[in-house]
Amino acid sequence: MKHSNAIAAAALLTLQLLVLAACGGPELHSGTWLLVLGADTLTVGDLGEAWTAMEPNQREVFTEKENTVGEFIVTYGRRLLLEKELEAGGYLTDPEMVSMADSWLRETIGVEFRRILYEAEEEAVTQEQVDEFMDRLGVMAYFTIDPGTEEEMNYGPVHMPSLPEDMLVLMDSLENGMTGTSRTGLVIRLDSIGTADSVSMAALMADTAALRRNIISNIANREYNREYDELMASLNEDEVLLLDTAALEAVAGFHTGEGQMPSEETILMETGTGSITVGDLQDEMSYYSGRYSSFDPADTAWLLTLLELIHYNGYAFSVISGEHAEVLDSLEAERDVYLLEIAAEEFYTDTIASGVTVTEADMRDFFENMEEPLTVPETRSLQAVRMPRDSATVLMSLPEEQRDERLAGMEGFPMLAADPENPQMTRPLEVTEIPGFYGDEVFLMDPLDTLSWLGPLELYSSNEVCMFRLLEVFPEREATFEEIQDRIMTMTRSRLEEQATVDVMRRLEDRYGMMINEDILSQLPEDPALWIQL
Repeated sequence: MKHSNAIAAAALLTLQLLVLAACGGPELHSGTWLLVLGADTLTVGDLGEAWTAMEPNQREVFTEKENTVGEFIVTYGRRLLLEKELEAGGYLTDPEMVSMADSWLRETIGVEFRRILYEAEEEAVTQEQVDEFMDRLGVMAYFTIDPGTEEEMNYGPVHMPSLPEDMLVLMDSLENGMTGTSRTGLVIRLDSIGTADSVSMAALMADTAALRRNIISNIANREYNREYDELMASLNEDEVLLLDTAALEAVAGFHTGEGQMPSEETILMETGTGSITVGDLQDEMSYYSGRYSSFDPADTAWLLTLLELIHYNGYAFSVISGEHAEVLDSLEAERDVYLLEIAAEEFYTDTIASGVTVTEADMRDFFENMEEPLTVPETRSLQAVRMPRDSATVLMSLPEEQRDERLAGMEGFPMLAADPENPQMTRPLEVTEIPGFYGDEVFLMDPLDTLSWLGPLELYSSNEVCMFRLLEVFPEREATFEEIQDRIMTMTRSRLEEQATVDVMRRLEDRYGMMINEDILSQLPEDPALWIQL
């Protein structure tokens, strides 16, 4: 009887398993929990919304993987773990990080305001303006601004309908050689008028839809540039109530090692909408110096330009916050993302990169256990000469037996020479090192032919030509450790930092208790965007 009951129980269990399999496991809907991080629980729908909020290129990172669903869930969970750690570690409230993010927001608002100005001009383009542009299509102007002065500048050919309206009006009233002054005070001499060649015009006129788009874009750019210049002139001339040039020069002097930095409260610029202090300028200097290599804090002109940009960005903020609140909300959300990015970089440096030390033993271990050995590419040593084009013409007219003697006296390439005393004879060169970008041609030369010359070949679109004769071929081979030691150092550090990153993320998973609802993974649609509607 007991045996019979055991069989019945086994049968019942089998039936229950079959029923569960037919039902696809636990009930699944958008509110089903999918991810737990400490006290936070995220549902299937939450992650579906996170997926749709990503940019297409971000989603592509996961769709290209074999396990899209699993990769996305784990990566998103680890991202949230990192955010928790950044917050707990004070990175998201660090004054320097916050200042950088705020500067990024101000710069981005300035860029967005310029886009709004341009789009308004594009929408305002009239058919009359398009027709006027078409009337001058292909007309090219040559002209001089401030003729006869030290500031004289020659221009041309310039597509005439793309010029600012005040310049167009003036040029229409001038004959060749005449000088006039535009209504904005620009002194111009019209030198000549020409037209684009018929072939270019035919190509331009072939696609009427593209031509119209191009014309509208040209008109919009012209009007936008005029409006933007007028705005900046107004901001920097009409609205600036005070500009402390002495304090600005003191800031520049401090960065050359002269004098003291003015106090942070010192007002550099007073405007109709507020003031800009030394502290404000220093915040922006920290941001822009890291983004623009040309930034020079010791250059007063650079600092003045930055001061004017701060003023403009403040004006842009006031307009966007008052007239485009939804744009400001979006940019502030992007600012938070930017803060996370720079905070994560700082965390990586502090926690991972700074803790990795690469020893020679690590490097040799990496080198000896590579799946595929690194190779040294084929190289070729050459006799390489250069000469004026006229000399090449004379050379090629000589009998062949006299050419080698003449070539021996030609100039070589000292920077590529194996011996400075013999600049024609190069060291072994890789394909990308061949002068004149003739690597492909040189590496197609018969390896056994060390007598024939390749060329003459034009050298960098100059009045010179070059010629090459093969001396020796060094075939591709496996690299020795010493030859690629710097490369191995970089690769080893990358591997160690990658392992350190994995270790850190596992510690965070343990610390915050990350759990994934594995029971429902097989039931989730392959496209996470569909999780919202479940």
